[in-house]
Amino acid sequence: MTSESPFSSYIDTNHVPSALEVEGITSLIADRSAAASEIRVTLDRLAKETEALQHQKREKAQKAPSSTNECHFV
Repeated sequence: MTSESPFSSYIDTNHVPSALEVEGITSLIADRSAAASEIRVTLDRLAKETEALQHQKREKAQKAPSSTNECHFV
């Protein structure tokens, strides 16, 4: 997917798109919308994974013995 639209040259003009161009614009919007949805799903999954890892890290830190509570015998 490219970021540059094939219709960008028509922005800020009085060009009236033909029926074929309207189809192209509609298709471009649908493609980019689908790509955006996939990105959203990926970001949601990564956010959940990050949250789970942070939770595991906190639990591990709580279970680890604290150096101030340890008794050292010599």
